[in-house]
Amino acid sequence: MMQNLINHTFNYSNKAMFKMQNDFKIVLITKLKFFVLKATAKFTKINKNQYKKQILGQSKLGESMGKLKILIVFFALMALLLTGCTDKSLDYVAVTRDNFNTGGNLSFEYDALSHTAYFGGDGEAIEWQEASIVRGFDRAGNRVGVKLVAPSFVSDFSSGSAIVGDEKLEGGEFYQSVDGKTSPTAQFFPLVSEDNRVVTIKIIWQEGVKEQLYTIVIREGTAFLDE
Repeated sequence: MMQNLINHTFNYSNKAMFKMQNDFKIVLITKLKFFVLKATAKFTKINKNQYKKQILGQSKLGESMGKLKILIVFFALMALLLTGCTDKSLDYVAVTRDNFNTGGNLSFEYDALSHTAYFGGDGEAIEWQEASIVRGFDRAGNRVGVKLVAPSFVSDFSSGSAIVGDEKLEGGEFYQSVDGKTSPTAQFFPLVSEDNRVVTIKIIWQEGVKEQLYTIVIREGTAFLDE
């Protein structure tokens, strides 16, 4: 009988232990499930937040790109406006001798590529010119003359200016007057000498166009006559 009691008690204990273990497993599994669910929910929330941030970031990026496009268009328009406001380039024109062949019987050659006019040569001499109010010669000396016809674009002759050597001409005074009207023909009569064989002519045909540079060269071997 005692043995039966012992066996019954042992079996009960085993059942109780099994039940406790089973209950512990259930609690553990429940806790684990709760943890997993909580972690999943948190992860999902994080993903949602990240997604929101991503969407917001994309929105901000789109907004920034929109602003950038506006800036690009703005600067492009400014560039066009500034380009329109810059001085206009005109084609260079041919250089010939002036109407009076100032300087005398001289060889003449114009190089269109370098915009350079060459006078004289071996055995040739440049004549002396007296000061003349009529010709516009403020000083006596050896002079040569060149003629240029302004590009057809030019119409505001009075705004033209030029620098011939060290002499500045303004108000379009270098343009010829024909029958009381200003013509597009310009003539220049620079002083030259043994020590001044190269003269530059800088012309702005009218306001708003770019300056053009022409050069006059007296060839080696050319003499300079005295008064």
